[in-house]
Amino acid sequence: MGELKAAADEGEDYSGRKLAYGVRPEAVVLGDDALQCENHVKAKEVTTYYFGNSVECLFEAQGGTTLRVNVAPEGATLLARGESTLGWHARDAILIEKPSVIEGLNIEEVIYGK
Repeated sequence: MGELKAAADEGEDYSGRKLAYGVRPEAVVLGDDALQCENHVKAKEVTTYYFGNSVECLFEAQGGTTLRVNVAPEGATLLARGESTLGWHARDAILIEKPSVIEGLNIEEVIYGK
């Protein structure tokens, strides 16, 4: 996916450390607004789930990285089948040194039963 920016803790040196990078699905924006963010990627919509009060979309970016996006139902009109631009601000990204997920486990498969 290339280089992604995050707001690191002041004075923290992450050099040489293995980190997970995360962003909450509701912090990701679509379309033209995505280009105003420090981080933006092109991704292809894979699946959409309608939950009444929200719409959850799974996108696949270059390299097979899966990105999850939550939008309000009225925001679902921004979804374009095919490729979309997704974006988020560095302040919304988090760096995790010891994620609590079992290495090699695809949590999306657990949640959605793929």
